[in-house]
Amino acid sequence: MLLCIPWDLGELINYFGAASWLFYGGVAAALMRLRTTDPGVVRPFKVPLYPFTPLLLVLLALVLIGNSIYASPVPTLCSLGFVLLGVPVRRFLRWCNGTGGQERTFGFSPP
Repeated sequence: MLLCIPWDLGELINYFGAASWLFYGGVAAALMRLRTTDPGVVRPFKVPLYPFTPLLLVLLALVLIGNSIYASPVPTLCSLGFVLLGVPVRRFLRWCNGTGGQERTFGFSPP
């Protein structure tokens, strides 16, 4: 809740910017992984200049996150830590629900 009460606009940009670029880079990396693991699946949208476009986005996200860590390390690392804290929490909640970490999403089974 304290993340929602920034002291100034620059701090809000540091919190939101690093977390959003983490997701943007993750989406591009997931696109490249899905294209290599399931090449035969029909894609409704063709990515222009694939694989250069998603690779450029992943590299740009890493540069911008690194720049945010260099410019203001405490807010950026707090924001990234808060986002990444969701990974073990999600695994624990799935374990408590009895799914054992295996679930089907979008009709595909995980590899």
